[in-house]
Amino acid sequence: MSASQPSHAELAAAIKSERAGVAALAEELGAERQALAAGETDRVADMAPRKRELLLHIAHMGEARNRMLERCGVSTDRKGMERLLATLAATDVLITEWRALIEITQKAHRLNQENGAFVDAGMRANQQALSVLTSAAAATGTYGASGRTLSPLSSRSLASA
Repeated sequence: MSASQPSHAELAAAIKSERAGVAALAEELGAERQALAAGETDRVADMAPRKRELLLHIAHMGEARNRMLERCGVSTDRKGMERLLATLAATDVLITEWRALIEITQKAHRLNQENGAFVDAGMRANQQALSVLTSAAAATGTYGASGRTLSPLSSRSLASA
C-alpha cells in the first residue's frame, strides 16, 4: 500500500467502530420493539435521542470508511469494498469485520422494518377506534353549553349557529 492508502489495520478499525455502532442500534431497536409490544409509548419516545446519537455515529464512521475507500481508488459502495478486499489480499480480521458489519446491518434493517410495521399496525388500530368513537358520538349527539343534546342530524340555519 502507498502512504496515502489506509492500512488493513486502519480499515479494520474503522469497520469495527462502525459495526459497534450498528450493533448498539440493533440492540436499541430490539428494546424499542419490546416497548412497542408492551404499549410503552413514553419509553419509545425516550429512546429517540439515543437512536439519533447512534445514527449520527454510524453515519460519521461510514463517511470515514468511504474516505478510506476513495483513497484506495474504489467506489464507496458495497461492491467497491468487496473489490478492495479481493485485490488487497485482505487479512482475515478485515474480512471478518466487514462480514460482521454486513450481518449486523441486515439485522438492524430487519428490526427497523418490523418496528415500522408494528407502529403502522398500531396507527391503523387507533384510526379504526377513533372512527368508531366519532361515529358513535355523531349517532348519539353531544351536549352543548346549555346541557341540551345537540343532534348532528338537526338542521340549523347558519344565522343561528
